[in-house]
Amino acid sequence: MKMKYIILSILVIANLVALSQTLPDSLVPVLEKKSAAEKVIYLNKLAEKLERFNSVTSAELAKISLEIARKNGNRKGELTALLSLGKSLKFSGRHADALKFITDALHIYEAAGLKEGMAYCFSEAGTLNKDLGKTNVAIENYTKSITFYSEQKDNKNLYLVTSNLATVYFKMHNYQKAAETYKKAYDIIDPSNNQQEKMISLNQIGASYANWGNYNEALKYLEQAKKIAETNNYKNYIISIQKNIDDLKSNIANKDKAITTYDKEILSENENTLNSIKMENLAVKQANLKTMEEIEKLSFENQAKELKLHVMQAKFERKTLENELKTERIKLLDAKNKLAKTEILKKQESLQNQKYIIIIIASFLVLVLIMLVFLYRLYKQKKKINLLLSHQNIEIQQQKEEIQSQAEELMVVNKELEKLSIVAKETINAVLIADSEGRIEWLNPGAVKMFGESIKQIIGSYYKDASRSPSPEKYLDECFKEKKSTHYETFGDYPSGRIYTQTSLTPVFDDNGNISKFVIVDTDITEIKNAKNIVEAQNKKILDSITFAKLIQDAIFPSEEMLRHLFPHSFMLFKPRDIVSGDFFWLHTESSRKIFAVADCTGHGVPGAFMSMIGNTLLNQIIKHEKIFSPEKILFQLNNDINNLLNQSGQSHDAGMDMSVCCINEDTNEILLGLAGHCAYIVADNEIREIEGSIFSIGGLLSKRKNPDFANVIYQIKKDMKLYMLSDGFVDQFGGEKGNKFGSTQFKSLIEKIHHKQMENQFAELEKTFENWKGKEKQLDDVLVVGIKFE
Repeated sequence: MKMKYIILSILVIANLVALSQTLPDSLVPVLEKKSAAEKVIYLNKLAEKLERFNSVTSAELAKISLEIARKNGNRKGELTALLSLGKSLKFSGRHADALKFITDALHIYEAAGLKEGMAYCFSEAGTLNKDLGKTNVAIENYTKSITFYSEQKDNKNLYLVTSNLATVYFKMHNYQKAAETYKKAYDIIDPSNNQQEKMISLNQIGASYANWGNYNEALKYLEQAKKIAETNNYKNYIISIQKNIDDLKSNIANKDKAITTYDKEILSENENTLNSIKMENLAVKQANLKTMEEIEKLSFENQAKELKLHVMQAKFERKTLENELKTERIKLLDAKNKLAKTEILKKQESLQNQKYIIIIIASFLVLVLIMLVFLYRLYKQKKKINLLLSHQNIEIQQQKEEIQSQAEELMVVNKELEKLSIVAKETINAVLIADSEGRIEWLNPGAVKMFGESIKQIIGSYYKDASRSPSPEKYLDECFKEKKSTHYETFGDYPSGRIYTQTSLTPVFDDNGNISKFVIVDTDITEIKNAKNIVEAQNKKILDSITFAKLIQDAIFPSEEMLRHLFPHSFMLFKPRDIVSGDFFWLHTESSRKIFAVADCTGHGVPGAFMSMIGNTLLNQIIKHEKIFSPEKILFQLNNDINNLLNQSGQSHDAGMDMSVCCINEDTNEILLGLAGHCAYIVADNEIREIEGSIFSIGGLLSKRKNPDFANVIYQIKKDMKLYMLSDGFVDQFGGEKGNKFGSTQFKSLIEKIHHKQMENQFAELEKTFENWKGKEKQLDDVLVVGIKFE
């Protein structure tokens, strides 16, 4: 008995090893748990899904399924695998191999007497032989398939196979046979529906007649096909059929120039008939001539008698011939009747035999069914017992695993407790443990080190009484209600001095989720607190200094009121990122000239503010004292002064500024603009124009290494013209839904949208748009936008 189990195990392992060598790795674990029958079903289904998309893999899977099915005597699985193999190999172009497997499937169907399956296999074999160029074999296969489908009254497949047979005749140029077969296919179609199939069949019949040369019949069928296509609005077919009709009519018009195959056959048939008639007449004439020669030798009277006898003989022979014909016809009819009776008897015998066979098969199937039901019940009972045993084994195994897991968890917990014990003893933090009511039960050596020996006296006391915190009961209640850790800071005066602590109050839960303990951990933050106080004092001094610097900056730079004094219709949106700003606005009037500038210095905050003061001082020197009013010359001189003043060498860390300078000449009614690293916008005649400035900045890396190129842009002042100058803080701000930069394109669209409004309303729109765009993002840079409307 043991030997049988060993042999069975070896066979199963060998089968799995063989499968794993041919199957993909992903399928091996899936199939290992399945029986042989289940493997065959699974592989056949998978092969069927892959037939068209991955025919090579499908064929490999079907081969494996076939091998398993044959080993286990699974005829149904073997048949399905053979059919799948045939289709997969056909799709991959291996028609000869596909034909072999389809033939094997046909033999199985023939052995079982399943005509539907035989019909399908003959149809597939016909298609494969046609593709292999074996047209005669294909015709034979299709003919057999048609016979079986006719017996099964399967009109759908009968129509398809008949059409395929007609196509073979068509490709063989046997157009007469093709037309006849296409007609048979047409007759199979259900007249109540399938209008498209009817149209296709009529078109194919017409094409066959046209190629044969019977143009009149071809035209009749093509017109019928066209009518169906037009009725059902088959647009593509209408165009194709109409082209065939036009070509056919052209052939009919030129028919006298060429003789078709159909014409040749008709002429040949007529010629044969005519020659036969001529030969019969000639034979009769020759016989008569001989007779007349003999008669001429007789006397006149005898000649008359002889001629009369000839006439009588002829009548007699005709009567005799007619009687013989009637006799032959009667014999023929008798023979047909006998043949019909014989056929009827044969059919009756065949039907009787079939009835006996059916009764035998039915009886056999009933017995098989009874046995299957009996076996199925046994199988279900056995399966139920096996399932019950399996569940019991699983439960036992789970209990065993749970016990092992609990033992391992206990070991881990013990190790963790040991580690926690070491941490609690050795940590410099004070650790206290209280019960669920807040009564202190234990404290670690770290608490004694932190607070002194007197701290031991609080053991047994309530935490709310022992704590130096102003309201410890508040934190205990919060921890108890929320059932989560609470953190707070407190301080107390001890023998060693004032100690600041950060306290962590953490609840410990029992198995029922109730608080059983509290763990209080005090961390000494005295040094951090003292350092924080020092830093806060220093920060206050620095902040006070910067705030005073802002007062100086506000006093030096022109205010928005000064801008409006010169330009009543104007606004200035100024939003420093920090207290002091690296962006600044400069303004000056000189006789008929009004000069102002918008500058963006390197950096922001204190560094930017220092650069802004330098820029303001140098602009005062260049414009007010040196009397330079051209924007391009102002920028050029400012660049030189910055380089010289700061001893710049063209390094990447050299500071500088971007600047827009505008000079309004009231004598010439012109605007002169000079832009260094900036762009500006002018709105005139309801058209917005973006003015690109020089790529060079004032000072910095590029302006020292190369001669900067600054140029004036001149505009004639028009009524309601508007000018917008700005630093890059607005357009470079990140925000919006996706966290992108605002960008110059969006800024231009915004100006285009609001330029027709009053200047104070434009200011409000710009400020609102900036704040909405920025949202919760941090402001990246100083923002300065100046807008002026000219009357």
